[in-house]
Amino acid sequence: MLKSAGLREEADLKQLFVLRADGSILAARDTSSIFGGGIHSLRLMPGDTIIVPEKLDRETTGNFIARQFKDWTQIFSQLGLGVAALSVIKDL
Repeated sequence: MLKSAGLREEADLKQLFVLRADGSILAARDTSSIFGGGIHSLRLMPGDTIIVPEKLDRETTGNFIARQFKDWTQIFSQLGLGVAALSVIKDL
């Protein structure tokens, strides 16, 4: 059923949930069982809505530090190029 809906790559099937017409919510992580089935074998009723959120891009501490280091090195590189250009212009 979900494959025919045309899910995107960013879909996070582990966070899928069904919003029932009566207001109740059935989450994929709450309906899984040892014997299979789970939310994918759930019988949908008229008015039910399947919600599949996008995957979150969670940044680790290492990625954050590396990104910050890269940003600062680019800033200092541009600053150095600017100073070098000004010194060349001044000498003309």
